[in-house]
Amino acid sequence: MTTHPTPAAATGPPLDPLDGRDIVDQVVHHLTIYDWSYTRDPSLRHLGPMADAMYEKFGIGNGHQLATVDVLGLVLLCIKVIGADQRTDHNHIITLQQQLADAVSRIDELERAIPP
Repeated sequence: MTTHPTPAAATGPPLDPLDGRDIVDQVVHHLTIYDWSYTRDPSLRHLGPMADAMYEKFGIGNGHQLATVDVLGLVLLCIKVIGADQRTDHNHIITLQQQLADAVSRIDELERAIPP
């Protein structure tokens, strides 16, 4: 089982950058995270998805084992997508706040223009 990222030069083609929005949607809405243990050591608890689900949903691994690097890659991709969405949302909020301030200012001007 691989437990560390492999340098790009060692992977060979193709290296496919991912947008990730579909993957985040799958993680959020369709990937069950379990609290589980191996039958040989039930006292040692683990947290995470099942290998077969990762393979079925994302084509990651072989359906029997999960490499730490694959789970880490999935987590980092989700963080990247959510971070980009957060920046976009923040910029949208700033724009809406400015539009609201402008509207309030125009209303104030109109109210001052109305004779008592």
